[in-house]
Amino acid sequence: MSIKTIYDTIITRLETVVDLPTLQKENNRRQLGSGSSITTDWCRATLLPARTNLETVGPNGFNEINGLVQVDLFYPADSDYSTSFLMVDAILNKFVAGTLINSVIIRNSYMLSAQTVKSQGVIPNYYQVSIIIEWSLYEQRPTI
Repeated sequence: MSIKTIYDTIITRLETVVDLPTLQKENNRRQLGSGSSITTDWCRATLLPARTNLETVGPNGFNEINGLVQVDLFYPADSDYSTSFLMVDAILNKFVAGTLINSVIIRNSYMLSAQTVKSQGVIPNYYQVSIIIEWSLYEQRPTI
């Protein structure tokens, strides 16, 4: 399975979260608006592959391909935290440890610390909450 397929699998699941803010995918940035029509809530999903593990030896052995997807949620600074925390809960409920999605195993998911992100110009400052989704996939090595 390719890295693109793994990312697409996780993104497809992420997009099923009800009321997910505007999603910025890898290298596919959306215009958040201009002037007074700037989208205030948005999120970003970033794939962070890790080292492949050798699970079994031999010409037809298996590799464990693993990594993380970091989902960053952005809400206007100084707004109520409850909206962002409810979204964190909704995302964590879609990525429960042990879930199998198209051969991708969800190992764990959890919230990281939150922070305020300073912006430039007319774009407001944001409150950022991040979620980590740990994933892995077992794949048979091709015969040499």
